Amino acid sequence: LTVLFGVVNGVTGPVLPELEAQADLDSAGIGDVFLYRGVGSMAGGFAIGFILDAVRDPHAVLVALLVLKAAAELTMPFSSDLESLGFQFCIIAFCGNAIATVILTAVSWTYGEMMGPQMNVLNAVFGVGASVAPLLVAAFRDVSARGVFAYWAIACVDMVFIVAAVAIPATTNPRLAAKEDSRSEASGLPVSGNNASGYVELRDATQEVNWLAVSLCGACVLFACVIDSAVTFWLFTYSTQQLEMSAEAAGSMNTAFFLTFTATRFLCGWLVTVVGAACILKGSLAVALIASLGIVSPHHVLPCLGMIGVGLGVAPIAANATTVLGQKSFISGRAQGCVRVLAAFGVMIGASGVGFLQNLDSVGDGAMPLVVFIGLVAETIVTIAFLW
Repeated sequence: LTVLFGVVNGVTGPVLPELEAQADLDSAGIGDVFLYRGVGSMAGGFAIGFILDAVRDPHAVLVALLVLKAAAELTMPFSSDLESLGFQFCIIAFCGNAIATVILTAVSWTYGEMMGPQMNVLNAVFGVGASVAPLLVAAFRDVSARGVFAYWAIACVDMVFIVAAVAIPATTNPRLAAKEDSRSEASGLPVSGNNASGYVELRDATQEVNWLAVSLCGACVLFACVIDSAVTFWLFTYSTQQLEMSAEAAGSMNTAFFLTFTATRFLCGWLVTVVGAACILKGSLAVALIASLGIVSPHHVLPCLGMIGVGLGVAPIAANATTVLGQKSFISGRAQGCVRVLAAFGVMIGASGVGFLQNLDSVGDGAMPLVVFIGLVAETIVTIAFLW
C-alpha cells in the first residue's frame, strides 16, 4: 500500500500536461489543483484519526478508503474543468493520506515500541513507488494510450488490496480491546488475549496520549517535509538556473538525490535495531546541517554533494520521530492523524514557499537554499525539545 501511495504521488508530474490540456487550464489553473490536493491531504489525516479511534477493525476503514480512491482514479481521464479535476485530486489526496494514517497507526498498534524497522521500511518503499510511477506512465504511452490511464492501473491494484484487507485480519483497536477485556474480567469471562498474541512492548492502551510529545513529533515531521518538498520539487530548477547545469546533469542529480534518500531509509530499517531511533535522529540531523553548508558554494560539485547530503540527513526523520513518539506515548488514531496533517502541511509550505520567494528580487534563485536552511534550523530546535 505504501508503494502504491508513492506511485499515485509520482504519477502526477508526468501526466500533468495531459490533465492541463484535458481540463483546458493554464499554468495558474493547474496550480490551483495542488491547493485542492493539499486541502484534501490535510483533511484526510485529520478526519481519519477520529474514525480510527471509534472503530474496532482498521481494515474496515481501509476498505472504505480504497473503494473511494479507486472511484476517483477511474474517473480521472474524464475531468473537463478545474472544479472536477480539483475534486478528483482532493479525493485521491484525502484517501492517500488517510490510508497512510491507517497503516502507520495499525503498525504502532501491532509492534508497539518495537516498530522502528517497520516505520523506516514503510517510508523507504514510498520512494520506490514514486520511482516506478514515470515508468508506468511511459508504458501506457508506448502502446499509444494516454498516460493518464495509469490511474486505471492503480485502481485495479486498489481492488486487489480491498480483497486482501477483507481476507486478512487486522490487529484490533487496543483501546476498544482493553475495554472489552475489562468488561470480560468483571463478568468472569475469558479475556481476548490480544496483547499476548500480537503485541510487542505495546504501551498501556488505557493511558492518556501525551499531546505535548505528539505536537513536538508532528513539528519534527512538518519541518522534515518542508525541507524534503523544497528539494524534491525545486532541485531540477535550482540546478539548471542557479548552478547553470545542463538538463541531463540536473536530471542525474535528481536521480542521485532520490536514490540516496530511499537507500538511507532502507538502511535505517536495520540501523534502528542497533542504535535506536533517538540516535538516528541526532545523527541524521547532524549530517543534514553539515551537508547544507556545501549548498552555498559557488562551485558545482559542492552544492550537488551538499543537496544529496541534506537528503541523506532528512530521509529518516519522519519514521524515527514517530518511533520515538511510540516510546513516549500511546499513539491513538487522532495522534497519528495530527502528525499526518502536519506532514501534509509541511509539503505545502516547502513547495509553495520556494515558489513565492523566487518572485522576490532580494531572494530570486536562492529561494530553495533559504527554505532548506530555515527548515533545518527549525528542525534542530524542535528535535532537541522532542528528545529532551
